[in-house]
Amino acid sequence: MTTMLEAAHSGRSPERIIAAQRQALHRFEAAIEHCLAQGMQEDAAALAVMAGLLTTQAHPGVHASPRLEEALYEISRAYVTAATPGSPPPGSPPPGRDRVLIVVTETYPIGAHTRMLWRWVARDPARIYSVATTCQRGMLPAGAHAAISASGGRVVDLPVTEGVIRRASALRALAADADLIVILDHPHDPIATLAFAAMDERPPIVMMNHGDHLFWIGRRIVDALMCSREAGALIAARRGIPTSRILRTTVPVSGPDDHGRAASDAITQEARAAARARVLAERGWPPDTTLIVTVGSDYKYAGAPGLELLDLVEPVLAEHPDACLLGAGPEDTGRWRESRACTGGRIVALGPLGEGVGLLHDAADIYLESRPFGGPGAAMEAAAHGLPVLGCATTPLERQLFVTDEAYGMVCADGVERFREVLGQLIASSDRRADYGARARARVAATDDEWPASLERSYALARELGPVTLSELGPIPEPDELDVLIDFSNPPGRRLEADWISALIDLVELIVRSPAIRQLYASLDRPVPVQLVRFPVAFAAPGSDPAVLRSIVAELRELHRFRIAERLQIALAPDGVDEATAVLESALAAGPDFDLELSIDPHPLRLRPANSLLVVAGGEPVGDLLTHACAVAAVH
Repeated sequence: MTTMLEAAHSGRSPERIIAAQRQALHRFEAAIEHCLAQGMQEDAAALAVMAGLLTTQAHPGVHASPRLEEALYEISRAYVTAATPGSPPPGSPPPGRDRVLIVVTETYPIGAHTRMLWRWVARDPARIYSVATTCQRGMLPAGAHAAISASGGRVVDLPVTEGVIRRASALRALAADADLIVILDHPHDPIATLAFAAMDERPPIVMMNHGDHLFWIGRRIVDALMCSREAGALIAARRGIPTSRILRTTVPVSGPDDHGRAASDAITQEARAAARARVLAERGWPPDTTLIVTVGSDYKYAGAPGLELLDLVEPVLAEHPDACLLGAGPEDTGRWRESRACTGGRIVALGPLGEGVGLLHDAADIYLESRPFGGPGAAMEAAAHGLPVLGCATTPLERQLFVTDEAYGMVCADGVERFREVLGQLIASSDRRADYGARARARVAATDDEWPASLERSYALARELGPVTLSELGPIPEPDELDVLIDFSNPPGRRLEADWISALIDLVELIVRSPAIRQLYASLDRPVPVQLVRFPVAFAAPGSDPAVLRSIVAELRELHRFRIAERLQIALAPDGVDEATAVLESALAAGPDFDLELSIDPHPLRLRPANSLLVVAGGEPVGDLLTHACAVAAVH
């Protein structure tokens, strides 16, 4: 039996991969700091978004970046102002009703993240909730919008066409009218940090640690951190969050949405029979089918061979011809299509279901958690429907990271063989299914009942402790096996290759240090491939200093690599040309080949072609002759 940790080391060096990805983060940090030092604060903020996105798919072995947070604080202090929001705030709240602002990056028609927001608002009628989105591209379900409006609040979508700092300024203005702030944003999103890190007399801030295993931005603004599982609390400490500000809480399982069934209300036998008849008839399966259901995004089922859910299930279904599996979320491609074929159509991927999965849960006999990466939101909803909920882990660390907590109704089998044994027993025995399902529903009902108290404790702690200070934040530990598993959890289709990461940062650094190229990219009205020819010639007149010549060659090589210039030209004075030529030949031989034109003239700068990109020592292309001449002179 192969564990995920063993698979992570098979044919690869995860420590070396993580070290390279951490170096990529350091390069982003340096680029952000360079932009900030040059007064390019909007570029620095945009690079923070890019760095956050990179680290969610290429784990750097750390869960926070003090350097990045400090740069965002400096931008917050110097450049974020309380800009007037798009519409006036509501009037004063009635006595005793706090006004809460929830900050999210974006919402979606389906998925646990938006469902949590919806239930959060609907189950706390004592407060007024408004929601601000920082990058809304999806859709807020009408029911969630109605719940926000019913509370007396509103939804404000900060315009995605505005710069990051302008959106942060608008968010700060919205927060000025709040009594509490809740952060429910995506881990990579820096806008809340920009808005609140240096805000004077800001409201208390509570963050829900929903991306608890990922690198995230925001430790400078977390007054109280809600962690719905032990792993989240442990990793929060690895971000340097003080333990006094970390709370073990629950999440809302039930609510008015089409997924959040109240676990305290058992589904009737008549409703279950009707749902089974409908679902089985749609598939053409017999009425006595044992229906197994799993729910999750497609990527949660993709992993190394032998570790995926389908690897665990196929042998069991071969022994139980009356059992069938429906997957809501994954598409009928690749491994799922193969399983459908080899089981004679008894394993079916339905793709995302916009109408919700309540009908499937009503019809099902057994629920299986997605694997290799679990889905606690979907698992707890299945338990609330009275289904036996089964997961699998081969080590305690796997269980901690990738399997839903037992408090939400999960039964975790220790190892693949035990998983198959328990699944076979559940398929064979309706009494066993009823027993497991009843216990799952009781556990998740008790956990769900704790949600209001969890919320009140979190709000109270944030008020009691006040804004987190820099001196409270602890150090960031070195990577260990936990980080290896987190990095390995990115399936092949979502994993960023090292060469791609390196090329991306090379281009970022080229743009950051090159005003002319930065202006070029800023002028584009749409994304373009990095292979882009925009200047007819890149030209340099570097003199004969060996270090300067090598620097110029390195920069020209990058310009050639990304096709920023069609031709590359160096002009030298006759004095010392032989020595300079030897250095150029050595520098050219040290890397990938490219064509370089060499011109000789007593006054090299006058050979500069029209409309050329001028390159100076240290690698910075510039846009005017005077700057170029001064920069070249300064290095001699």
